[in-house]
Amino acid sequence: MLHTTEGQSWPGYSGGGVAPHLTALPDFANERLVWRQHFPVTMSARALVNRAGGVETNTANCIQVELVGTSGWATAANKHADYRLADKWCWATHATDWMIRDLGAFIAWCHAEWGVPISAPYAFDTWAGNNSHRMSFAQWRKFKGVCGHSHVPENEHTDPGAIPIAKILAAANGGTTTSTTSGDDDMQQSDWVRMTALVRNEIAYAHLEGQAQLINNAKAVSVENQKRIEKARAEIENTRTQLHGDIGVVQSQNAQLAARLDALEVKLNGDSQ
Repeated sequence: MLHTTEGQSWPGYSGGGVAPHLTALPDFANERLVWRQHFPVTMSARALVNRAGGVETNTANCIQVELVGTSGWATAANKHADYRLADKWCWATHATDWMIRDLGAFIAWCHAEWGVPISAPYAFDTWAGNNSHRMSFAQWRKFKGVCGHSHVPENEHTDPGAIPIAKILAAANGGTTTSTTSGDDDMQQSDWVRMTALVRNEIAYAHLEGQAQLINNAKAVSVENQKRIEKARAEIENTRTQLHGDIGVVQSQNAQLAARLDALEVKLNGDSQ
């Protein structure tokens, strides 16, 4: 299931609370997609709305990918200052051959590894006010293939807009793309095999990078907890010391009181003779 971030850099996803499984960032200088993994695909991601009492969305065996870029904002209907339909970050109008190639290779990987059909039964239309292809609960439960945020029930977003899904699926099937931004030759089968392997390695690296970050976070939490434990121990020791001091004072006062009572008793005994 494809999203667009509506931005031009890595999102923070509220600390992972609304993260997909993976994010793909176009690297225009090196003409490739750079991948980051946030959850294993065997776990549910968090990027979809899931309303109470309806249908499951995030937990419905759905691999979610956020594409850094826009679905086509800043039209007469929505003049959003940060995005432009003519901008290179717009997947709907400016997806380059290498963006299509790498996304297609990822879909091919999903097909090879997880049996995801290389098909998109529902149209990817322009983002603006488009809810006409939103699936029903029953359609969503049965769905297999590639879809967009615009197709998911219980959700209102219409990204990724009119991305060139036919070209993306053709690339996933090992086909060629028509060059629109460079003079490169059409991608050959050997290139597709190479790119599929490259994307697989990129995803594996992203997974390891994500695992390393989780380990570092766990270490940070462990260090912080250790600090709390040491602080608690110190407070307990201070309290114990103070308590012992208080007991010592009481014992001293009791001893003085006992001595005074003894002296008084002696005096009383002397007076009574």
